[in-house]
Amino acid sequence: MLGPIAAPLLIAAATLTAAGIAARVAIRTLRQRDLADRKAEWWRRTQWAFDTVHADSASRRELALDVLDVLAESDLPTLEEVLLLETANRLPLRAAQGRLDAELEVIDNGDSEGEAEADEHHDAGAQPGKAAGGI
Repeated sequence: MLGPIAAPLLIAAATLTAAGIAARVAIRTLRQRDLADRKAEWWRRTQWAFDTVHADSASRRELALDVLDVLAESDLPTLEEVLLLETANRLPLRAAQGRLDAELEVIDNGDSEGEAEADEHHDAGAQPGKAAGGI
């Protein structure tokens, strides 16, 4: 049997141990909840950036790409999520490259047609046997 002093000390020690364990569990739960909240906010921002990458405004697209770069530098995403961001960044770049290629093709075709028309006008003014513009 425990002595008259040992029993209250043992009860106090058990109470303090239980309180310490409960405090650790509470702190761990709060940290996990905080991390989950921060991660949810990270994903909300990521979704905004993904949606904004396809905006009509070039400045908004650029902002979205910059936001994705910052989000990739965060300590919140896993390696897989960072790879997802890098892959998603390539899509608007490919789309922009496609738009640029299409614009260049239109410009090239426009110049070719303009050159062909100039050649036709130039040739129409030439007489057989004489160079165009010659005497």
